[in-house]
Amino acid sequence: MDSVARERRALEFDLRSALEGEELELFYQPLMSSSDSAPVGFEALLRWNHPIRGRPNRLELEITESLLIDRPDEVLATLQRLKDLGVSIAMDDFGTGYSSLSYLLKFPFDKIKIDKSFISAIDTDKAACDVLRTIGSLGKSLNIRITAEGVETEEQADFLRAIACDQLQGYFFAKPLQVSGIPAFLAKQTARKMRASEILDDQKMAAA
Repeated sequence: MDSVARERRALEFDLRSALEGEELELFYQPLMSSSDSAPVGFEALLRWNHPIRGRPNRLELEITESLLIDRPDEVLATLQRLKDLGVSIAMDDFGTGYSSLSYLLKFPFDKIKIDKSFISAIDTDKAACDVLRTIGSLGKSLNIRITAEGVETEEQADFLRAIACDQLQGYFFAKPLQVSGIPAFLAKQTARKMRASEILDDQKMAAA
């Protein structure tokens, strides 16, 4: 416990230095609509380019089950205050803990994010596919939006669309982007949508 406390104090000190040294960098991970693969928003990722600790890590505030387990009453009260301000709250890594379902009854989450370990197992694990179908039905019943992260193949995207996931995210669509890369990404998506529309018009004319 003493070792963990020292490590946490060291990280807090480094983070203060990171703010002064401009070591934090914003990236934006596109969120895609499952219905037509159009971008519907971006998730802001704050990456910390640490001079000693090596590979940049994503620094973001996540509501995970472990946080809820440690101090449930305090955390849920804080979440409620944030929600009262108009902030949307998502449960990250959904499905990896033991009490995820109970927390959906205790707090009105706006979104649940399916952990990418389930997504990577779609092609090989029937049990994982059954769990994902159940999560899709649960989200529909509770009127909670569902985001699947870690989508890397077209087959995974098609499966997730079929089970009513609202948003898809992953390298299949785009890697996290710097601000300068967002215009080109949006232009590419617009061009793709226009091409699809032109093909559909041509097919309708041919059928007529």
